[in-house]
Amino acid sequence: MKKNTLILTALVLILGGLVYYFQVLKDDTNSLTDGKDWQRSFAIEEPSIIETIFISKLNGLQIKLTRDGQAWRVNDKYMVNPNVMKTLMNAVTEIELQRTPIAKESKNIVKNLAANGTNVKYFDKEGNTVKAYFLGGADLEGTGTEILMEGSKQPYIVNVPYFQGVLSVRFNRPEIEWRDRAVFRLDPNNIESLSIEYPKQKSKSFRLSKEEGDFFVEQYFDLTGKGKKKVNSNKADQYLQEFDLKIAEAIENNYTGRDSILATVPFCKMEVKMSDQEVRRVSFYDIKSRYASGKLKSEGVERFLCLVEPEDDFMMVQLGVFKDILRPYDYF
Repeated sequence: MKKNTLILTALVLILGGLVYYFQVLKDDTNSLTDGKDWQRSFAIEEPSIIETIFISKLNGLQIKLTRDGQAWRVNDKYMVNPNVMKTLMNAVTEIELQRTPIAKESKNIVKNLAANGTNVKYFDKEGNTVKAYFLGGADLEGTGTEILMEGSKQPYIVNVPYFQGVLSVRFNRPEIEWRDRAVFRLDPNNIESLSIEYPKQKSKSFRLSKEEGDFFVEQYFDLTGKGKKKVNSNKADQYLQEFDLKIAEAIENNYTGRDSILATVPFCKMEVKMSDQEVRRVSFYDIKSRYASGKLKSEGVERFLCLVEPEDDFMMVQLGVFKDILRPYDYF
């Protein structure tokens, strides 16, 4: 991690050096003539060779994206939202040259890139640089994005087919916007067991387990002494399929009332154990809509705030999205 920090710091220093270099650059129009192919070849046609992406700005933005199998991690900590990564990779592979700016425009573009540009670097598995460039804002016409290949003095204007906007917005995201908002993104076939505890409705609490291909359910609190009962495999499979993907509305780690909410009794506590012994725990705290005065709008619950572990994230989820996994014991 220390090595990664040093690399990101070096990128910021490079940006600072670029500011100095181009602010003192003399008016030499010959240096701004159209460059060679490598200076304007921005697209990476084989994205599978990319192992790591570094994104940095002078304002302190430092993002590291690392391939993790078929997925990606941000800053070696969190899984990346697949949809956000898909949007980024579309820009990486489809970016194309729109035009070469005239000399006077080029001078201004370079200065803008030096002061406000986004440095993007791509590395392969061996740590070799695949490509590196500086992305800026919109050009004067508002139809393209300013760009300068690292090591070149000639800026260009680029775009992505069928995209209207500034490409740099796909890169200039804080860490939280890169993160996957999935509360559950699990392979249902690898779920070994799960339990749901309803502290205020103990009779509805249960444990579901898979044993030698068969499914069994039992009350979480032994209120009746019934013990385990075998569950219809199709019904159990259908239920577990719901854990394939459940997305939160938002990550709310800075929620001001977090500690107060966590001090209350949750609506339910859920624990899912995978065949590789990985355990995921989620506690659901119901929140009710209120008027500005604090008075309840209704007794109904439309959203929950969830504590998701092991990440220790606080997430806002919608009942409509999660209702199919919040089943009672009698469901089986």
